[in-house]
Amino acid sequence: MKLFFIVLTLIMLLNLTATERFLVRISNPEDDIMKVFEPSSYDIAGYKPDEYLDLIVTGDEYQAILDQGFACDILRTKADIINNLRGDRDLPGYRDYDTILMELEIIAESYPGLCTLYDIGDTRGIEDTDAGNDYYSDYYHDVWALKLSDNVDVEEDEPNIYYFGAHHAREPISAEVVLLILYHLLDNYGSDPDITYVIDNSQIWFVPLVNPNGHKIVIDEEDVWWRKNICDNNGNGIIDASMWNTWPDGVDNNRNYGYEWGLVGASTDPGSQVFHGLEPFSEPENQALKDLMDNRH
Repeated sequence: MKLFFIVLTLIMLLNLTATERFLVRISNPEDDIMKVFEPSSYDIAGYKPDEYLDLIVTGDEYQAILDQGFACDILRTKADIINNLRGDRDLPGYRDYDTILMELEIIAESYPGLCTLYDIGDTRGIEDTDAGNDYYSDYYHDVWALKLSDNVDVEEDEPNIYYFGAHHAREPISAEVVLLILYHLLDNYGSDPDITYVIDNSQIWFVPLVNPNGHKIVIDEEDVWWRKNICDNNGNGIIDASMWNTWPDGVDNNRNYGYEWGLVGASTDPGSQVFHGLEPFSEPENQALKDLMDNRH
């Protein structure tokens, strides 16, 4: 009996290793590398021709890449990502939805002549909760946009500039960058002539969290590799955890726009991390951005 439990434990450990995901890098890839690792089949985290190809893979996939003869190094494990999210680095921990919204509200109150905060639309979490499914109540997130301009309450005939963050849930640094730009412009308005000119002669829009539902999944460490929103693809009324190398729920917000919808880098498979949705602008988050931009050049 004791031997049985030892064998069972080893099998479980091997299975966890096989299904655990890693961020890996193939260095100095050949020019045709993307023919082998197509975005519709592999979870590509980054690619720079002739320098590197970064993939998120399971242990089995990592071994398969090695078996094909590719030199492949593990850059990050799940534990590494979690430590990073918890603030074990120079930058304090990433902001969550409530913190970002609170800061945007404070900015709008502190700079009433320059900033106005708008609720520009809903997320899947709001739609599903309002439809009667309380499971999604923790994802009751609006999409917020802050406008920065010298005559902020007037729609002037000026160029509009847009800063969007967190299309992909597992890229929380993008939300931080949007906020960093906002604070930099505000801190230097009136003292830096270039920044002052830009704010006085344009309308600048900041949407730090395009995908606040997915962002919450990552920030809460439910799934640090999550990329999409929380669209209930299979209609079972819950967010399905990732299985092996598939994510049953969610649409890639960055693949849901109308321009070249469904072409290179997108997938028709709902389990793919680059699933583009059932049609262009099918996702409420993307529709919110479309509505924001439609009447502003």
